[in-house]
Amino acid sequence: MKLRPYQEVGAAFLATARQAILADSMRVGKTPESLSALRLLDARPALIVVPTSTRYQWLDEVSTWWPEATPINIRGSATERRKAIVEIAEGRADVGIIGWEALRLHTRLEGFGSVVAIARCEAHGGDGSVTEAKCEAHPKELNEIAFRAVVADEAHRAAHPRTKQARALWAVGWKAEYRFALTGTPVLDSPEDLWALMHWISPDEAPQKTLWIDRYCLTGMNLWGLEILGLREDTKAELFSYVDPRFLRRTREMVMPWLPAKIYVERTVELGAKQRKAYNEMRDEMLAELDNGEQTYVTNSLSKLTRLRQFASAYAHINEDGDLKLTAPSCKVEAMIEIAEELGGKPAVVFAESKQLIVLAGAALTKHGYEVGYVTGDVTDDERAGFVTAFQRGELQFLLVTLGAGGEGLTLDRADVVIFLQRSFSMAKNNQAEDRIVGQTSGPGLEVIDIVARDTIEARVQEVLGDKERISEEILRDRSTFERLLK
Repeated sequence: MKLRPYQEVGAAFLATARQAILADSMRVGKTPESLSALRLLDARPALIVVPTSTRYQWLDEVSTWWPEATPINIRGSATERRKAIVEIAEGRADVGIIGWEALRLHTRLEGFGSVVAIARCEAHGGDGSVTEAKCEAHPKELNEIAFRAVVADEAHRAAHPRTKQARALWAVGWKAEYRFALTGTPVLDSPEDLWALMHWISPDEAPQKTLWIDRYCLTGMNLWGLEILGLREDTKAELFSYVDPRFLRRTREMVMPWLPAKIYVERTVELGAKQRKAYNEMRDEMLAELDNGEQTYVTNSLSKLTRLRQFASAYAHINEDGDLKLTAPSCKVEAMIEIAEELGGKPAVVFAESKQLIVLAGAALTKHGYEVGYVTGDVTDDERAGFVTAFQRGELQFLLVTLGAGGEGLTLDRADVVIFLQRSFSMAKNNQAEDRIVGQTSGPGLEVIDIVARDTIEARVQEVLGDKERISEEILRDRSTFERLLK
């Protein structure tokens, strides 16, 4: 296989920059570009950190784009993972592929601000007993290997510096000569997200987060403290002058203009009487009375927001464990069934943030005679692969996906319709979900249908996402770059 011309440019950029962010949008080809760059540099041994669900895909891609390398999948039990790491340490494998979740278990963690890595190897219980505690500060297996290259796929997972994933990536990657951050969404919600990635690939250029924010960001205060509103006009050019040499982004519209355009449609639905009653009570009193005298209440604003989003999607009851369980009636599920009838057999992918809502929607579709599959956190890798294959073959009309489980490592080219029962507050999750659906190149376009409950918190969600899109565009400059290319 050969790289496309724009992919050759991307590979050359990475090889030249050595520490860089490749921010091409989804499906442009970050994987072959990064592997080709590693091959040009002969950067062995290398460690590639990936979402768990894409490990096998990366193994195949290494064989295609870097055939001289010997990859190994660092997976399984802790003992099996350690054996795989030994294979790299002793030279029998030279490219390790590890999931983000496993990474933090096999490297020490860097500290950040008030977050200090735990250095104790034992802890004393309340009864005076001594129990082993996980040590985060001392070197572990991955720290003993002098990796020449570390690649972080879906690197936005390390955008929040207090998380263990980010601190693990810093600890394992800072000594590497080549560091590549791959992500189509380098800005998740705020300009500060870019700092964490720059801090990993070039810590000397972005040493302190607070100084970076003070220098480059517009800030204000809200109920929760400091809020970042955008970039400062007077220092924006300075910011781009040091970011751009380490930053490359091409959108699908730039390099593959034949791909279908996205057509956005919003379906506004009214809450049913039971939903509206529960929603209003929760909004006004922070307590809602359900059927059979059941009550659900909250004690803080965050829990209230969660409950309002639930009641904007469906009614609920209290299960045997005392937890709130979504149930019929659901104005959103009813609207989805209407859309299913309108599709006349056309396939569609349905997204929601809530797994309960996905299950509720799947049950309704099944009841109406539709064949469905699921991609949720409860679905095993084998089951997930089976559902995706069946959907791609035309054996299922609907694939129902939670944003958390299906926003990465999923590529579907059969559907031309995407239905959002819920959006996330994270713009990155929403964009990634949309871009999982490549669409039919011969079709009229990719139709994205949002089902939004009228006079609910969801209207505010749409406003917030619009603000985040504006901030993201201010940094990524996709539209201005595209317009410049067209001139």
